[in-house]
Amino acid sequence: MCSCGTSELTLEQTGEKCWIQRASFTHADLHDELVSDLVALSSPFAGCGDESETVCYTFLLLGDQNAGKSTFLHAFTNAGDASWLALASFLPIVSSSFLNASLLASPAAPPMDEPPFIDTDVGRATMLLTLEDFAFFCSEFELPIATEELARLARGSEARPAVRYAQISLIEIGGDHLDRMMASAGAAAPATVLQRSEQLVRASVRSLYFVNASALLRVERGAEVADHGRRLVLIPEQVLRLVERLSYLSQLFADGADGEAAAVEADGTPAA
Repeated sequence: MCSCGTSELTLEQTGEKCWIQRASFTHADLHDELVSDLVALSSPFAGCGDESETVCYTFLLLGDQNAGKSTFLHAFTNAGDASWLALASFLPIVSSSFLNASLLASPAAPPMDEPPFIDTDVGRATMLLTLEDFAFFCSEFELPIATEELARLARGSEARPAVRYAQISLIEIGGDHLDRMMASAGAAAPATVLQRSEQLVRASVRSLYFVNASALLRVERGAEVADHGRRLVLIPEQVLRLVERLSYLSQLFADGADGEAAAVEADGTPAA
């Protein structure tokens, strides 16, 4: 464990079919007991912490298997990575936590196609910044969050004390879990993990879909191919699968709070 307060990625079995990975980071100079309470996560479905001194923003990440979603979420606690100082220069994180859950796995061993991460059903990264640092980040990168609103929160009012922190939560729904959600859509059943996941999608205002381009394309080789004997060809069944997923998500967004989905490409290769 380093001096900045980083915990290494752990793996534990919390039920017959449930496997959990956790990691955390705390800034040695900025951390206090309040911060620990704000970012501690017992479940990927956990709500915001103490809202009296914290404003919360939640974003939803969905996408293909092995597209880099868990690697992205874990980056906000991975202070031992060579790129951490570059990240911290943009986002001065006070404290952060990472939780990765495989909820319907085999009890014998955790599913792990791309170590060190288990195959995610639902994951979450939560980070805490001072409101001042978050306001500067929003202004610097021209994010669609009104700096006037953040300034008003910092001043406080009779109805609400001054806000000190911004809590940002990134929630991941894995590709296999998304397929299970699609398969169970419309089924009459009591509240389940799959239905709670659908509720997350319906309630999202902003979401991001990660595409694993390596699963959509194959390389064709041969003398008849003009471009140095190679060309990229779309795999029809994989493209159809992507279209089916996006159609399903579009319907959930339409049923919910007019969530906005955006697709981004990723090559599926985990960061070093």
